[in-house]
Amino acid sequence: MERIDRKMLEGFELIKEGLARIYAPKLELYRRSDGVYEPSWAPVFYNPAMVMNRDINILLLYTLEYEGVKTRSIIDLLSATGIRGIRIGIETPGITDIILNDVSPLACRVMGVNIKINNLASSSTVSCRDARALSYELVKSGTHMDYVDIDPYGSPMPFIEPALSVPKINGVIGFTATDLAPLTGSHPWKTLKRYHAHIAKNDFSKELGLRILIYNILNKAFEHDIDYDILFSYYSDHYYRVYLRRTKSSKGIVEKINNGFGYILYCERCLNRRHVAFKDYFDSNTIKNYLVCDICGSPMRIVGPLWIRETARHNIVSKLHEITEKYEWIKSSRRIKKLSKLVIDEHSINVPYYYHLDHVSSTLKTNPPKIHRIIECLNSKGFNAQRTHMDPKGVKTDAPYQELRKCITECST
Repeated sequence: MERIDRKMLEGFELIKEGLARIYAPKLELYRRSDGVYEPSWAPVFYNPAMVMNRDINILLLYTLEYEGVKTRSIIDLLSATGIRGIRIGIETPGITDIILNDVSPLACRVMGVNIKINNLASSSTVSCRDARALSYELVKSGTHMDYVDIDPYGSPMPFIEPALSVPKINGVIGFTATDLAPLTGSHPWKTLKRYHAHIAKNDFSKELGLRILIYNILNKAFEHDIDYDILFSYYSDHYYRVYLRRTKSSKGIVEKINNGFGYILYCERCLNRRHVAFKDYFDSNTIKNYLVCDICGSPMRIVGPLWIRETARHNIVSKLHEITEKYEWIKSSRRIKKLSKLVIDEHSINVPYYYHLDHVSSTLKTNPPKIHRIIECLNSKGFNAQRTHMDPKGVKTDAPYQELRKCITECST
């Protein structure tokens, strides 16, 4: 092993995450006045709060191995310290080709050290390029990877289009988004500019943001006649994560556009809502019946476009849930187990929103009842109702909105 440049690593410390050891910025040097570590202040980005994000990544790759999808080559287009790619190289079986890329020269030098101390030099390449330029060059050269990762600070939008062509057929790509303010509607004009979606103040913003993100990813893929299936997506710790697998054929694109893309019609007065697919939204005889709330008579706000179908595959999440505790070095296994169970439960309800009990109860001028009582009430009436991983006060249900309101009234007395 070459001698480590100690001067370059001033302000760094050796840490352990999963089975990897890496040099990362010393947390105490980059804390705000309130004591919170601010990763964007460090010379090379490392966010310890994203350990669960990376833990799930490892478990998903194991899950895909069980499903017969083998990962042998990976690229992390925004590597920083290299922690994600290094962990994948050490912790998952059969990885033979790793590309770690970052535009920062210092990050590339730190990655080089981290690769060596984890004994991955023979299988790893460090690239110091703009992620978009590198993506286009790989595709132009005919180089495609089994797994591609895009984990930026903020929005993934600048990297989506170039990265979508990098995975092999049946290859997988993972996106992270941390810009929740525009995605969840806090800045509607930013939502429109960045994600091309109209948004209204609502009570299911966390799910809405995820579905707007998925729409943008798939829309970019479809523009280039590339089809993807969603494997697993979720919200946690103020970020979204979406995993998709590239399909062999593009024959399913038109059906996904017609039935998977759509809008939500939302009443800001009584919080009534319904969703409509593209194929129905652009039918004037259909949509005219949706524009007025059938409960209070108010105009319905049009929210979207967004993805309105399943945001995870049941077999993938079920297998991930099953194997979570098998790998003892996964430190966030309990949280992952809880999250995946909720995702499995809510997957059975194919509506693109949840109801926030506090907000709905407020429109009825009543105190919000316990969430388990609402679920029991709806189930007793023959409807499916579950908690959502998106919000501890949220309920997903296939019941008509009037039935939910009746249950809230009944359970509040």
